[in-house]
Amino acid sequence: MIRVVLDANQFASALIKPGSNPALILDCLRGNLFQLVISESIVAEIKRILLYPKLKNIHGLEKEEIDVLFDNLTAFALFTPEQLNLRVVAEDASDDKYVNCALEGSADYLVTGDHHLLNLERVGNTKTIAPKDFLDLLSVL
Repeated sequence: MIRVVLDANQFASALIKPGSNPALILDCLRGNLFQLVISESIVAEIKRILLYPKLKNIHGLEKEEIDVLFDNLTAFALFTPEQLNLRVVAEDASDDKYVNCALEGSADYLVTGDHHLLNLERVGNTKTIAPKDFLDLLSVL
């Protein structure tokens, strides 16, 4: 099974835009079409973003509901130990956590819309890929 890191915006977009490519990717995750690779710091960032008042007004979930959602989404995820601390994304060091997670978890893909990460194209054996391209890839597997 392919291993995949999703950046925080994939989760946020999925919740605020049902039917979007990120929402379809989460449907594929629920359908067990790939294994999610994630770290505690990525989960913390996602939860923090989802609690921004502007986003909370759109998705309407309370903190407890978000916690349950992530418990379900990450029940079979591979959590990385967060021991790597490589500095890879010069333009935005906060994106390094995704690269480090992908490398530690031997991820095949890092799915992102972030141009800083997409510009890397590949880090180690991990290919950075846009959501639409990832969905296209899943459709042929």
